[in-house]
Amino acid sequence: YGLGGSDQVGWYEGGYRFLEAVMVLSTSFMIALFPMLSRLGAAQGNKEEMVRAYHRASKFLLWSGVFCALAVSRVAVPLTQLCYGKDFGPTAQLVPVLMIALALIHLNAPFGRILLAFGKEKQLVHFSVLTVTCNILLNLLLIPGWGAYGAAAATALSEIVSFAVFYPMVRAQLGPLPWGGLLPKPLACAAVFGGIAYCTGGMNPWISAVL
Repeated sequence: YGLGGSDQVGWYEGGYRFLEAVMVLSTSFMIALFPMLSRLGAAQGNKEEMVRAYHRASKFLLWSGVFCALAVSRVAVPLTQLCYGKDFGPTAQLVPVLMIALALIHLNAPFGRILLAFGKEKQLVHFSVLTVTCNILLNLLLIPGWGAYGAAAATALSEIVSFAVFYPMVRAQLGPLPWGGLLPKPLACAAVFGGIAYCTGGMNPWISAVL
């Protein structure tokens, strides 16, 4: 409120509710997977199985995150009007930025659970404090000049910081993700989606999203 005013807070909160709603997918998935990760982390000689679980989880989360981000971004305008009314028009402009954060949240989702499974609680807490601090500093830096849009950008940038901090820690335990097997298909599908969205720019966004 002090940095951007109540209207900016309302617009950002409106967009963030959509982000929270879709985050349920990654949160629920990792809660369901955590017992297995804990068992594998505690057992000796199961590193290959842990690696397979990590890769499969990352693949599902990355693909679902990109899909949800594109779909929600495409229907942001009618979705905002449906949920909040025309007074929240600026919220629709924030949703695509927050959906970038969503895709990164899905990619980052396994990191904390895997570190817990390996007994890295202290490191997880210490580096979480670092990422939260970066989020606060980004908000202080971006909100005065950019308002709600700056807050949305800070959310997305904070997830990039989280990836930069936590991925090397997980990579040290389980090796790198197979990016060649993870990225091409979702990026190709995203390109097709973007082409359809561009070609049907004058069409109802709901119909366009279905196509």
